[in-house]
Formats: sequence, structure tokens, C-alpha cells
Amino acid sequence: MGEELVRKFVECEYYQEGGRNAYYKIIPKGTMGNVAAGYVVVEGPETTPANSHTDWEQAYLVVGGSGTLVLGGVRHRVTAGMVANIPLETEHYVEVGEGETLEYIYVNRFL
Repeated sequence: MGEELVRKFVECEYYQEGGRNAYYKIIPKGTMGNVAAGYVVVEGPETTPANSHTDWEQAYLVVGGSGTLVLGGVRHRVTAGMVANIPLETEHYVEVGEGETLEYIYVNRFL
């Protein structure tokens, strides 16, 4: 039982959303109320798919590396130790340049 409760991010369920980015469901939807979270690794040069949400609020917690978050058309340089709040219905995506890697945790709060 203990091994299921404590594990590394990369031991969680893996999935992909375009490109060669690595996504891990660290808190799957429905397992912890109205919150879900995932760990994402983007190795450049790469861009994540642009998207927006109408049924959940989202935050990115940058845990390693660097890249650019494009949020509502505005470019923000992000590095480890930063947090980004993503409002409802706001298009966003991440760009990571050649030789860069960006690691972040997204947290979704479903409405």
C-alpha cells in the first residue's frame, strides 16, 4: 500500500499531447476532489499545443529549467521557482528553445 501512496513523478501515468513532450498524471482527475495535477517535461526546441479552458482554473509551478510561457498573447520568460496563474478562457502555450528543458507542474481546479 505504501508504494502506491509515495512515488516519483515519472512513475505516474504517462501521456502525450503533441510533440515529444512528456506528461505525467501525478494527481489524476477525480482522485482528490476537484483538483488534478500533472508533471510536464518539455525539451527544446519544442512548443506545447495552444489551448484554453472553460471548466477549470490552472496554475503552472515551474520546478526546473527555463522557457517562455505565452499567456493571452503576452510572452513571459519563466524559470525554476516561478508560478503562473492561467485565467479561464485564456489561450496559453509554452515554447522551449534549443538546448533548454522546462519542467513544471500544472494544477487544475475544476469548477
